[in-house]
This record gives sequence, C-alpha cells and structure tokens, in this order.
Amino acid sequence: MFFGKYVRGRVSMQNIADFLIGRNREQSEIFSSPNQRLVRQQYRAKHPTKVVVIKCMDGRLNFPVITRTPPGIMYPFRMMGGLFDMGFPWFGDLAGDLIVKAISKGADCLFLCTYHFSEGDNPRRGCKGSGCDIGRSRSAAFALKHSIEEIYGRGPVYPIVVGVETDSDALIFHDGSGGDEIDIRAHVTCGEDELRSAIDTLYYDMKQEIRRDLLPIVVGNVEHVRCVRASRRTPLEMNHLEQAVCVGRGFDWLHLPNKALIIGPFSSNWEHEIYIAGTIVDMNLRLAEAGTLTLDYEGAALVCASSHREGGIEKDRALMRARYFERVATHVLRTHVPSLKFRTITGTVDMQTRFLNVANIS
Repeated sequence: MFFGKYVRGRVSMQNIADFLIGRNREQSEIFSSPNQRLVRQQYRAKHPTKVVVIKCMDGRLNFPVITRTPPGIMYPFRMMGGLFDMGFPWFGDLAGDLIVKAISKGADCLFLCTYHFSEGDNPRRGCKGSGCDIGRSRSAAFALKHSIEEIYGRGPVYPIVVGVETDSDALIFHDGSGGDEIDIRAHVTCGEDELRSAIDTLYYDMKQEIRRDLLPIVVGNVEHVRCVRASRRTPLEMNHLEQAVCVGRGFDWLHLPNKALIIGPFSSNWEHEIYIAGTIVDMNLRLAEAGTLTLDYEGAALVCASSHREGGIEKDRALMRARYFERVATHVLRTHVPSLKFRTITGTVDMQTRFLNVANIS
C-alpha cells in the first residue's frame, strides 16, 4: 500500500485511492471472518426481516453505523437526493427480485424510504442532491413509499419514511400520513420498553414480526445519538468531507461516513449525479488547498464497481458493467469538472466476501 511521499519538507498524507483499497482489504477480512459470519447468522436468525434502505449518495448516511447494525444486514440503494422512482427499470427490477427472494424464503421486507437534512445549517449542510430543499426530499420519500404500497400493499412488504438529521445522526420515523412520528432526538432517554411501545403505536398495522425487527434499529440509533451528543463533535465533522466518487453497487464495505459519494446508476439522469458528486469533491479539495477545510487524505478518486455473488458469467458481466460505469463517469468528470484530478479504480465486488477485485487502477 502507498503510504505517502516526501513533499515540501514533510511526509504527505496517504492518497484517498490507496486508503480505499486498503480499507476494502481490511473490511473484507473482517466481514469474512468466522466471528462476523456468526454474528450475521445470529442477527438474521433473531431478525429475519429484509431491511432495504433507500437513500441519498451522501457519505454521511451510513446506516450500519448510525443504527449499530452488523455490516451486511441492510440492503442499500443510493442515488442523488434519494429521489427514487419505482418506474426506474433497473431499480424496480432489483427491488422486485429482492422482494420475491425474501418472500419465497418466508421473510418479510421493510423498506426505509429516507430523506436527510441538517437542523443547524440546512442551506450549507443539507441534502445537496435535492438543492437542500427539505420539503422536496420528504415529499419524494413519501411518494416512493406510496408507490411501493401501490404495487405490494402493506403486509409482508412494509415501506416507511425515515428522516435523518445529520448533525446528530438522529432518525425520525414517520407514520403513513406524515402526521405522527418518533423523533429520536426527543427519545434519547427512553429505554427499550418505551421504544417498543412507541413503535407499536405508530405502526399499529405493521406485522408484529416486522415491528420486532424494527426495534433493534431504533434502539441502536438511540445509543448512537447518545454517543454523538456526548462527543460534542464539531460542525465540520457534520459537513461534506468526501474525496471519492463511487459509481455502481457493492460499496457497503466502506462503513465510514464522509469519505465517498456513492451513486447507483438507477435513474435516467445518473450522469448528472456524477457531475454533482464531482463538483462536491472538487470543492472540498479547493477548500482544503485554501486551508478552510481539513481532509484526512490527499487527492480524489473515482471508483467504479459492480457486485456479484457467483463467479463465471455473473462475475464477467459485473466487470463489463463496471467498465461501462468507468467510461461514462470518466467522460462526465473530465468534460464537466475538468479541474478535478483523480485516480480511477475499476473492479468487481464479491458480495460473499465484500472484496473489491481491482481490474484496473490508473
């Protein structure tokens, strides 16, 4: 791994691309360890509901971290602003296949349709993918929820709207109409029994099995928010600090906030999402050069990957997709964000191990 070079009389920081490759190797080893395999098996045995998180590309929305859930349990979909539509062909097909597989195994599906905002400074720290418009983000989350209900009803498949206040990482669980809610910011002193009662009241028509599996997510977020408040983290730590644009699927191994903007190419406008992500990373580097922002690593990276579970043809198709993502993303960034200089990593992610098999780095 590259650990830096001597520059201007000092040792430079590690490049973000090298950090990401090393991070993947470390996280894959942890994910594949016997202990973690057993942790996931035990969690799924207790909580078999398939939890799908639909969210923005924002690097701060790291649900395993903010809910203290074992990595590999939640199934993420990301795009700019979280502005999903069940009519998107690839997204709709993937979501549908996921539901069919879960139901065929006797499991329920809980969809978390999310939006996010900053309580302290939304114009600066809010959702840039939706123009920092809380109303737009929230409406899109409810529209997605209603479209899922229109297709699948509200039984074994149950969608809910969840807000994320990124200053504190607190979740807000909404009822079906957007009226009542469980705002974790107001429940940080609550115990498990109180939280269970609140869930039962808010989601009275939710299957008991799904409510049972939602509880550890709520409890985990309460514990996380308590720690965030105790840490008294600075507003800088709440802001965008990303240095990488990740395009494709299979990036949950990052398991870190504020390092990468992750784009799933689900909409017909995903090239614009790459442009927006590139401008955010470019601005972060400019602010760092000016001394007004402190970043952990040097440079910028474009990571293009596609996931697979089997080898052979499935892996070959995944690599073909990753190379396509690379061609499109590279063209967009070089054409529309020419000031952004970045290293490119292209490969496939084995979802059995979360290992990124790098096919090309430049």
